[in-house]
Amino acid sequence: MTDPNLEHLADQLRIVQNKSVSKWIPMQSLEVACSQINTRCHLAILQQPYLDMIIDRTKYIESRFSKNRVAPYGIVQEGDVLVLKKSSGPIMALARVGQVEYFENLARGDLETYVENRADGLQISSDWLEKKRNSNYISFFHIQAVRRIPDTPLQKTDRRPWVVLTWTEND
Repeated sequence: MTDPNLEHLADQLRIVQNKSVSKWIPMQSLEVACSQINTRCHLAILQQPYLDMIIDRTKYIESRFSKNRVAPYGIVQEGDVLVLKKSSGPIMALARVGQVEYFENLARGDLETYVENRADGLQISSDWLEKKRNSNYISFFHIQAVRRIPDTPLQKTDRRPWVVLTWTEND
């Protein structure tokens, strides 16, 4: 099943890339393309192999863990679109968010329980989980649809792992 917003955004990104003087598209052009679909958009930076696992649907829950209450915690909603960019690489896919879950004020053992209950969808290694042991906030985004797109280089110079690209009228 195709998602009309993902298809439209993929078309917009192709147009932007074809018009670009260099092979890199500016962040502002990505924001403009996202504004065309009238849905909140987020840029999510992912490490490999997790990005490929989302694209091939072996990983169907994206997660973010943090010590502080920072984006995307409390911001992403069902129906939002994720622009999936490889860390130090191009945009590779678009995804539609389904169910969203947030957890905070974690007690000892909560992190392990939350992750264990979603292990199939998360595909997180135990050593990775160990690095996140001191997290106070957890965000889980169930991926409803994924659209692989041609690799699209993006001019992004900051180190933020998550960027809210567009807001909706209700925000």
